[in-house]
This record gives sequence, C-alpha cells and structure tokens, in this order.
Amino acid sequence: NKGTRLLVTNKVFDFFFYLNENETLHESSIATLRAPLVNGLDKFIGHNPMIRLEWDGVYRLFIKKHYRIIGFFYRGNEEFIAIDYYEKKAPKLNANQKKCINRVAIIKRDVSFTYRK
Repeated sequence: NKGTRLLVTNKVFDFFFYLNENETLHESSIATLRAPLVNGLDKFIGHNPMIRLEWDGVYRLFIKKHYRIIGFFYRGNEEFIAIDYYEKKAPKLNANQKKCINRVAIIKRDVSFTYRK
C-alpha cells in the first residue's frame, strides 16, 4: 500500500492547530485523516464524504462536521497539497467558498507554489 503525503500551507497548519486546541484526543480531526493518508487518499475519493472532487482537479477533504480542506494531488497521488480551508454550514457552496476553490485551481494550474522539506 502506497500512502499519500499531506503537505499544508501555513494557513491550513494554523487551522489544524486551532482544531487540535479545541478537541479531545479521541475526536481529533487530524487522527481521522491518518488511515486515508496511510492507505492512499485517492482510494477514499467519493467515500461518504471523506474526499470529493470539486472541479478543475481540486478536491475537498471533509474535516469534522462543518470544515473542508481544499487542495489537490501532486506527483500523481503521492502527495496532497492542502492550500486552504473553509467552514461549510449549508448544503450548497456559497460565493466565497467557490472563490476559494477557484483560487486553489489557479494555484494548481499555474504550479504557483513551492515547498520546503
């Protein structure tokens, strides 16, 4: 089994830190991503509702009840780059959420990112 490495922006890192500060260990949002990342995030696409394709190669990861991490696969499915997040309380995407997805699509399309190990 080939896993997926999760790479995050500072914004997403701060979001995870915020969640971690406000959760008990047994309900950790980061812990819910462990199995999908270890087994390969791509194997969970469309699975109720862990990861879904939005558009233009941009995916959203379900985090907790109302949060979505927005990013894309890189180097095939070896890495998932989490660029942004939003809170989603309504069934349909609002204008700001669509803008978020579009911004991430532009980053993906233009390969306008760098990362350090």
